[in-house]
Amino acid sequence: MPAEYTVFHGLYAEFMFWSIVVGTFTFVWLTYTVLVHRKGLTDESEIEKLTPGVFPVERDNHKLELGWFLGPSILIAYLIWVSWQSMVGSWGSIPDVNADETFEMEVVGYQWYWEFTYTENLVWDGDGVAPAGTVTFTNSTSGVFVDILDDVADTYADQGQLVVTISDLADQTYNLTSDGLTVGDVAAKGHPYRMGEHSIITVKVSVEDGEDIILAERHHISAGYVNTGEAWIPNNSDILLQMTTKDTAGNPAVLHAPFFNEWGVKEDVTPNIWTQMYFHPQDTGTFEMTCTEYCGLQHSLMIASVHVVDPLGGSL
Repeated sequence: MPAEYTVFHGLYAEFMFWSIVVGTFTFVWLTYTVLVHRKGLTDESEIEKLTPGVFPVERDNHKLELGWFLGPSILIAYLIWVSWQSMVGSWGSIPDVNADETFEMEVVGYQWYWEFTYTENLVWDGDGVAPAGTVTFTNSTSGVFVDILDDVADTYADQGQLVVTISDLADQTYNLTSDGLTVGDVAAKGHPYRMGEHSIITVKVSVEDGEDIILAERHHISAGYVNTGEAWIPNNSDILLQMTTKDTAGNPAVLHAPFFNEWGVKEDVTPNIWTQMYFHPQDTGTFEMTCTEYCGLQHSLMIASVHVVDPLGGSL
């Protein structure tokens, strides 16, 4: 079911309502006809002897025929009109690639997985128990500086060791404690973000024989980063996807159809032809992306997770 803020939510409800109305009328009339005209209920001697191929004009009813034609025609015309309005609203104007509120990404379908390539940076904060503004991150040419207020550090001082780590999902983890992490005016220093990586700075309390306490977390994806199986996109932005399909070793390029159920949008993608699709998320969370074009034996495995996050400004 598409999200309530999308045009497809109302369209789905509209079609369901009229489907129930038409279906109820059809099955009530069918049930009545079966029960009333079943064999043995009436005197068969009074039943007209109809001749195949000959219409009984003496029982013609023009008003009934006209109503039977106009009613469905008006309903079909109305449904076409509301569907056309949703199509114009959803596919009538492509977002401006150069606009600040547009986030562009490349999506390539293979047998049998999705590959996502970022064409611009994305920065957001993960979940953490520290109050907003008490842990700050600053990027410079010499490294990433993390500042933690004394009150936050004192709160968790007796629960474990305060640790800051920077990790590149495609590389390794850097533990900044050994680099001289201090609390207050002087901050920990790590390494600058590198192109093509998804870097995560985690400020946590390392609890001995227990689960670590995450105070704050900062994510950064650089333009050029490529990954499979999941994607991160900014909330309240026009998401513009450039899509195609390609071959892999031993598997040819075939048709795919990425479908985002949350936003009610789907588009067929063809080998070596770039296709566009766009939508505008208004809620954060994790949503599913599937393939709705049968593409081979492992078609059911072409599922990806799409994470909608609240983006932060700047380059950090």
